[in-house]
Amino acid sequence: MILLSYYSVTTFSNIYIIGCEEHSKAVIVDPGRFEAPLLEFIESHELTPTHALITRPESDYARGIRTLRRIYDVEILCAVPHIGELGTTVIEDGYILRVGNMEIRTIAITAHSQDALAFAVDHLVFPGPILSAGDIGVEHSGYPYVLSGEMIRDRLLGLPPSTLILPREGPPSTVGLERTTNPALSAVLGQ
Repeated sequence: MILLSYYSVTTFSNIYIIGCEEHSKAVIVDPGRFEAPLLEFIESHELTPTHALITRPESDYARGIRTLRRIYDVEILCAVPHIGELGTTVIEDGYILRVGNMEIRTIAITAHSQDALAFAVDHLVFPGPILSAGDIGVEHSGYPYVLSGEMIRDRLLGLPPSTLILPREGPPSTVGLERTTNPALSAVLGQ
């Protein structure tokens, strides 16, 4: 498996490409833009993108798909049937996508929002806006806020401690580090 972590200064967010070199296939996570360095990585590794994985079905997370689709035939996977005028394939918690030798598991965090997804492959997890280094992406207050924290704890922090967290915004972290040092998560869970 190969990985590109690309920070777009246009969208101020991370975009990821995960590839299987043996089968020359790849997926792109949250392509808010499709910029030249992404194309250069795909072409230099002789990959063919097959899917775009969307953690939140908002236009900012998928704006680059129009450009991506001018070059490659990618299927959009997310929790709703449309992102703007783009048709998608609806997936839900537990859905497994196999691309080459990679097995990508879908994890729903419905307390964050009804359509929030994270994706886990090998020792990596892509939580979108749900979890980042030292913070959680919770838009609610009160009971839903606590429920979001519990779902993050149960569904993401239950992964092995060495699992690398690759968020939509901010630097990477690990599950073990977030379990022990994330102040936002501690505050939500009262720890």
